[in-house]
Amino acid sequence: VSNDTDLQHWDETRNRDLVRGVRSLRNVVLTNGPFLSATLAGEPVGGIVRTSKKRELLNLHLEVPNWITVNTLRLLRVTKDKIDSRDVPISLPPPRQGEEPGKTSPRARIFDRAFPVVTDEDCVYLVQASGTEPMVPVIAEKPLAMTGAIFVDQGGNGAFFLPR
Repeated sequence: VSNDTDLQHWDETRNRDLVRGVRSLRNVVLTNGPFLSATLAGEPVGGIVRTSKKRELLNLHLEVPNWITVNTLRLLRVTKDKIDSRDVPISLPPPRQGEEPGKTSPRARIFDRAFPVVTDEDCVYLVQASGTEPMVPVIAEKPLAMTGAIFVDQGGNGAFFLPR
């Protein structure tokens, strides 16, 4: 980048590509530290679950370094009539032998779990992971990650609920 005009063009192009990717893939996770991914009946974030089942499995994968503590998962179900929220307390594996809590480590702590969830009507699922302790020594903010939506098309008729 040789001048401000080139930098502005690069920034506009990068933003345009980012927006295009989010709109087409919809596989988005907002985070300030924790890595969170989810699938529902095998469909990733941004996907559409076409099902006639009344329950499906929501699989969650969370990775955090040694110095981040995440202790709550929030499962959000949005229907055309309401928003249901369920908080799930979690406990990450303790630091490995020789590692001290609060000290940086190149190894992640991993949490995997499947949750049965209700899919008896068109809805949207989102997942949030959060912690109550600041992410010291790196930043003083508390950890937070939130997935984008996974859409449920109950009955698989192609007409499913989109929150507004």
